Amino acid sequence: MSDAKSSGIPLLAFDRIDEVSKRSSIVVPVDEPDNNIDNLRSIIHQHAREGNADAVETLLNKHPDLVNTSDFDGLTALHYAAKYGNLKVIELLLNRGADVDAVSNRDQYTPLHMVAKYCRSGSQQQRSRSKESLVSKFIDASARRAQSLPTTDRSPTTNESITAIVNLLVKRGAIVDHVDVYGMSPLHHAAMKNNEFAARALITNGARKGDKNGTIPLLMASVHGSDELVRLLLSAGADCLMVDKRKNSVYHIAALHGKNDTLQLLIQYGSVTWITPELFFFGRDFFMNFMRGIRKKIVLDE
Repeated sequence: MSDAKSSGIPLLAFDRIDEVSKRSSIVVPVDEPDNNIDNLRSIIHQHAREGNADAVETLLNKHPDLVNTSDFDGLTALHYAAKYGNLKVIELLLNRGADVDAVSNRDQYTPLHMVAKYCRSGSQQQRSRSKESLVSKFIDASARRAQSLPTTDRSPTTNESITAIVNLLVKRGAIVDHVDVYGMSPLHHAAMKNNEFAARALITNGARKGDKNGTIPLLMASVHGSDELVRLLLSAGADCLMVDKRKNSVYHIAALHGKNDTLQLLIQYGSVTWITPELFFFGRDFFMNFMRGIRKKIVLDE
C-alpha cells in the first residue's frame, strides 16, 4: 500500500467502483435522451412483432412520429404487426395515423401483403406441410430466398383474427389489389401460401380473381394450395379459361404437377368443351393418358 502511494498511483475507491458497475448494468428506459431514433424504432418494431399493445401505446404517447418510421427494409410497425397477426396493435397503430398502404423498399409489400403471405393459422400451416409436394418445396425454397424477412416461429394466429385483420385494413383504406414489385396482389400471395382465410376475406372485400399480367391466383392455388382454396376461388367466379404468359391454362398446370383431385375439381367447375366431367366415365387409364398428354404438350411448348 505504501509503495502505491509513493509511486503516485491513485488508490481506487471501491465504493465508487460498485456505483459505476451498477450504472452500467441498468437498461436505458424508453424516455432516456440517450435513446436515438434508431433505437426507438427497433423497440417499437419489436413490440409490434410481439403484440405488446400497451408498450406500443406508451412509446407513441412519447414519440408519435414513430408510427410510420421504417427500418432498413422499409418496413413499419404496421408491417410487423400485420405479419404476426397482432390485431390489437394494428388497430392501435391505425388509430395513431399509420400509413395503411406503406410499401417496403425492395418487394413493395404493403401490410395487406404481409397478412396474406405470412399470417396463417396453425391448422393452415399444418395442412400445407402435410400436402407439400417436392415441386412445391423447390418453388417455396426459391421464393424464400427472395423474401425481405426471415420466417420465424410464433404462436399460431386464429382464422377469425386473420379475417378481422384483412377487414380492418381494407376498411381503413388499404388497396385490396395493390401489386408488389413482382406484380402480385395480396390475393396472389394468399393463393401461393394456401392462406385460405386471408383469400376468403380478400375476395369478400372485392379482390380480383384474375389479372392482365398472366399471373392467376387460381393457377397458384392449383399448385400450392388446398382443394378448399381452389374451390373457394372457383365459387367466387375465377375463370378456368385464363392462361399464363406461356399460354398454359390452370388445367395444364394442375395436370403437370400431378394434382389429380384438383384437376377433377377444375373440370367439374370448368366450362371448356374439350374437357368435360364425362372423361371420368372412361376409367382411370383414359384419364391418366389424358393427363400425360397435357404434360407432353407443356414439355413440347418449352
